[in-house]
Amino acid sequence: MITLSDINDKIVADYLAEQSYSLYSVRIKALLKAYGGYKGLINVWYQIKDNVTAYIVRYSGEFIADILPGADVEEIINLCKMAGGTALLCSPVYNEYNSILGTVMSINPPLLHSGSFCSADYSFTPEVNPTDYYSLLLQCNGAEFKAVLYEDFVADLSHRMRKDTAMLMGCYLENRLISCAAATAIYKGGAVIAGVATLQNYRKNGLATAVVTMLCKNLFHNDVEKIYLQRDKNKNYSLYNNIGFENIGDFQQVELL
Repeated sequence: MITLSDINDKIVADYLAEQSYSLYSVRIKALLKAYGGYKGLINVWYQIKDNVTAYIVRYSGEFIADILPGADVEEIINLCKMAGGTALLCSPVYNEYNSILGTVMSINPPLLHSGSFCSADYSFTPEVNPTDYYSLLLQCNGAEFKAVLYEDFVADLSHRMRKDTAMLMGCYLENRLISCAAATAIYKGGAVIAGVATLQNYRKNGLATAVVTMLCKNLFHNDVEKIYLQRDKNKNYSLYNNIGFENIGDFQQVELL
């Protein structure tokens, strides 16, 4: 049985208080911290048999499920479809044709990479304007990123940063943002990195390694104990492995439309 809940429910409150983390639980808990008090912006459900078998959150039409042993996956998929979702992020438990699989990596301190970075002409800072970051992603991803509206992206990221559930690390050259990494979900001991981008003309200079490593160090300094990221199965393994990330499994994105 799946029950619609809210952040004040004891079952959800107990979930938020747990110290165990995964890619999915960090994303869900960070969303609940950032938006749980705003009616209509976020929905949370839990599936329960004898025990809770899944936690599910919807934000902006997309779902994330923290699926636990004994979960009824078909019931979760049906909920997401009936609620009008466009996609579901979860562990690889659903075998339909419209599912995209990728790799989950994680790291905990200390980082393997400890060298100095790049040229003295570059400056690195966590004080990145979300508008600059949006522009960088647009230049790197082109039409693919235009589906994310400027107003929605900047408002969401700015809100997450105010709620201490997101963090940026940028590299500037002559006041121009040329490389950036974002932790888009932070909750107590866990964080998720997403959206690493470097302008085409500045690649192969170690900038992605630099911004990711510095972002990780900032997160560890702020009491994060484990950092996760998602990557395409055939991309960027060497980049993240050289920093200290290791493959820990796969993730699945179920396309619901």
